[in-house]
Amino acid sequence: MFSSATTGMLGRRSHYLVLWAILAIVIVASFRPLRGDVLVVTLMVIVASAAYAIIHTRDGGHLARPRFLDVALAVVGAVLALWLTRGLSWSPEVAASSIGLSGAVLIRTFDHTLHYYEAPLFCGAFVGVTATGAISSVGFLLAGAVVAGLLWSLSRHAWVGVGGKIGVIALSGASLARFLFHLAGHHSLSAHPLDGGQTDAVLTIAAVLSAAATYVLATKTPWGPIASSGAVNLAGALLTMLVPALTSNHSPALAYVIFGASFVGMTQSERLLRPLLAIPTAALVFAFLALHFGPTLTGVGGAAGTTALLSVFSARGTEMISSPLSRQLATSDRAADHIEN
Repeated sequence: MFSSATTGMLGRRSHYLVLWAILAIVIVASFRPLRGDVLVVTLMVIVASAAYAIIHTRDGGHLARPRFLDVALAVVGAVLALWLTRGLSWSPEVAASSIGLSGAVLIRTFDHTLHYYEAPLFCGAFVGVTATGAISSVGFLLAGAVVAGLLWSLSRHAWVGVGGKIGVIALSGASLARFLFHLAGHHSLSAHPLDGGQTDAVLTIAAVLSAAATYVLATKTPWGPIASSGAVNLAGALLTMLVPALTSNHSPALAYVIFGASFVGMTQSERLLRPLLAIPTAALVFAFLALHFGPTLTGVGGAAGTTALLSVFSARGTEMISSPLSRQLATSDRAADHIEN
């Protein structure tokens, strides 16, 4: 699609600017004003530690040569997600998780050496689960899936093994689709931020358990991170249906928190100095951010993953700042940089 000379001209880290810009937009536009100095300071600390980690994260970082199959799989994922959510009325969490889990199983069964193709399929599914109120046009969403698939292909060597990366890329495609949707004269319905009500403690515990379960499955079994995330999310959805106490007005919030926190658990152990401490910490950060996520991007595919990535980088930044062994993370970065091909 592009020559290696063309991609080389764009520079070793130029594509990071796109990913950084997406995170900046989410932080500025999507966290509603917090009441109370403690909450404001907490958000500032989270953002500062995440920014420190992002700046000091060392990856291969070069733009990869785009692959047509990445883009095609992203479109397939979006089509399946649209069919499940808008055709069969499945929840976004169940739809995306089912696509991720089944895709991972099929790909690994067919040829386990092609496991890296699970990610663009999952990425496209995130775009496809965008709420009808946010983008009603299927055509615009499929265009967003093409953009997300291309961006994934170009940036597959960036932030390898950091939970939530797929969400950032999906959000970029879905957000561009929404922008073009508005530019064409269409309008979105008002969105509402996540409302945990009186169940904030339950949601926080659920976030920690989801992240921990995903991490254990991803690192201790041959499932891989995407299949592990899908399995945890489907188990969580089943739990909310079977346990009457959870099938309340807040069950959508619970499903969302389990869904997003599982992306925290997709982080590879090489990315953290003390994963057994950092993963729960990042899950707590995710729960805080999810409960204060503003309406600007609510319902747009990839928002949960982007919040998860911000949470992981916050935990990573705290480790870098507080530990005299932080240089080990640079070594770990290089060790993790061979995952995507």
